[in-house]
Amino acid sequence: MSVSSAPLDRLDDPIRRPRRLAVAELVAVAAITVGAVVAWSPVVGLAIAGLVLVGWFAWPRWLHSDIDYYAAGVLITAVLFGIPRQVDVGGASLGGALSALLVAVAVLLLIHRTGRIDRAWRAMWPLVGFLAWSWFSLRGAATLEGLQNVVVFTGFIVIATLAYARTLEDPSFTERLEKLFERTFWLLAILGAASIAIYGPGRGFLVPEHGASRSLALLLLPMCASGLARWRYGDRRLGPVIFAISLALMAFSLSRATLVIGCVLFALSRFTPRRAGP
Repeated sequence: MSVSSAPLDRLDDPIRRPRRLAVAELVAVAAITVGAVVAWSPVVGLAIAGLVLVGWFAWPRWLHSDIDYYAAGVLITAVLFGIPRQVDVGGASLGGALSALLVAVAVLLLIHRTGRIDRAWRAMWPLVGFLAWSWFSLRGAATLEGLQNVVVFTGFIVIATLAYARTLEDPSFTERLEKLFERTFWLLAILGAASIAIYGPGRGFLVPEHGASRSLALLLLPMCASGLARWRYGDRRLGPVIFAISLALMAFSLSRATLVIGCVLFALSRFTPRRAGP
């Protein structure tokens, strides 16, 4: 009779246990996406395959939990979302199917570990209240567009709850998420600059049919906020660079609304409120 020499804490580690499942889900989603896109356009499919190969060698080794892999999958899907939107699967776009899959995976991750959901909802009570009101407002006069908006907002709340609850359990997750944001920004900046150079300002992001003013600029807005946050709290090397590149690409995307929001965020980041009184 042999006894394993592995430490008991490693055998029962809840972080290590779902790692293989998360990797398998990510590989399955990538394979389905690439296969569908190759069937639609071999050129675009080969381009995605090249990105996958680059990502295979550049994939960060410091990801070690299911929420890390999930966050990486959400960010990469957001950047490349314009491509699967062009592929129809049974009357619906592949982008919509991927969005539904991401929300379903978030629900499964919440069910897997439900310890801090109540604290997350208490902290996000305005958003949760607005979500409840949104569903209630559909009673009796629901339209397809209104239902889609509420479903999208519900998915956002589910993903935000997952991120909040896991941050309470593991505060170091915020550091890994910040690194993921940085890597996602560089990927977005390269693809955005290439799209502007090929199609022209405001003409398309990744594919000509997907307007840059509504996709590239919106994706750059949280990156702009992330750069400003880094800059304000001491990162004077990458913070200003991320902000400047994001603002420049938003300007070339010809999205006036996001450009104005970026300038307002810069002004607010430089503002330091002072306590009234002597």
